[in-house]
Amino acid sequence: MLRKCITCGLEAHTEADLVLFVKNKKSKYNYKNTCKKCAFSYEKKWREDNKEYCLEYGRNWRKNNNTYFKEHYINNREQHIENTRNWAKNNPHKVAAKSAKRRAFKLQATPAWADHNIIDDFYLEAKYHQLEVDHIVPLQSDLVCGLHVEHNLQLLSIEENRSKGNREWPDQW
Repeated sequence: MLRKCITCGLEAHTEADLVLFVKNKKSKYNYKNTCKKCAFSYEKKWREDNKEYCLEYGRNWRKNNNTYFKEHYINNREQHIENTRNWAKNNPHKVAAKSAKRRAFKLQATPAWADHNIIDDFYLEAKYHQLEVDHIVPLQSDLVCGLHVEHNLQLLSIEENRSKGNREWPDQW
């Protein structure tokens, strides 16, 4: 036996079985005594328990410059954009699934009484001014889901809309 998960007891008896375990260069076999499934579960729970910390860390990482490598002086925001583009390029099926999910939510969130002409005008104006149409109350959220109607739309710059995500709420709430 080469490795045994300390959480669930999964065993790796051959070199091929080691792909189920987390890599670690410092370990004897270059793998930890934790399987990928258990490690993922632990990390997911930690991120859920420390949600605000993770969000703040991500915002700071994207906003600030990486001063650790001063000779290279990599701007994290630009690096994040590049990483995102590379991910999208390497995962077109996931990008398509995410887009389809958003379109479905948008379609489901559009009531029959919505004024489609005004909504179309929002998108036309956004294109003209090189802005993005933003939903004030997000279409998808853990708290509440907004509607795709003219009263729930606003124009924002690309930077404002991307930094807002679905975490910010209207001031009157």
